[in-house]
Amino acid sequence: MSVPPILAPLILATGFEHFPSAPLNPTAWLMRRLGEEGWTPEGARLALHTLPTTYDVCEAALMPLIADLKPAAVVQFGLSARATGVTLERTALNMQTTARPDAAGGFAATPWIDPLGPATRASGLPLAAIAAALAAAGLAHDWSDSAGDYMCNLVFYRCRIALPEAPTGFVHLPYTIPMQAEALAAGAPQPAGVPMSEADMFAAAKIVLQTVANALRP
Repeated sequence: MSVPPILAPLILATGFEHFPSAPLNPTAWLMRRLGEEGWTPEGARLALHTLPTTYDVCEAALMPLIADLKPAAVVQFGLSARATGVTLERTALNMQTTARPDAAGGFAATPWIDPLGPATRASGLPLAAIAAALAAAGLAHDWSDSAGDYMCNLVFYRCRIALPEAPTGFVHLPYTIPMQAEALAAGAPQPAGVPMSEADMFAAAKIVLQTVANALRP
């Protein structure tokens, strides 16, 4: 029996705006593209939001969204110029750089995210099932135990604090092929990773979100 739409669990999916070393962010494009198509995973509702790349992102955007929407799951997407495919982040680290400015020119005040928190927090996403689904679709994927020390890791760690029992976590994506060319033309550093086609990135995001929706079923 299908779940009535109003009773279906809500998945919050987020991307990021541009930041100093990345004048374009494919995850912002991804949120727009999903919204334009109006796609929704089977058995779930979907809310989309593009987060600012500022160190107050959690207080200014993410935590109010969680409080307002009360999502059953949160899937966070971010750019990694080193990614060679869909990178599944296994671990959020209790650390952040104090030497790298955000999009507004601000800096983190401390080198840790939570002074009383554990050094790491594990992803709550069904990563093995996501990896299997991506492989079945012929889409490149990889594993990582460090989401970095910048905004991606920050929202990953804070979201695990806010919703410790829910399937929440982070997925890094490379540039899309056309966006990498545009970013290089705008002066971005040469990425070390391998860009994806827009079609593959869109398909991969749908697979990630649908697999999370499947995990929410009773």
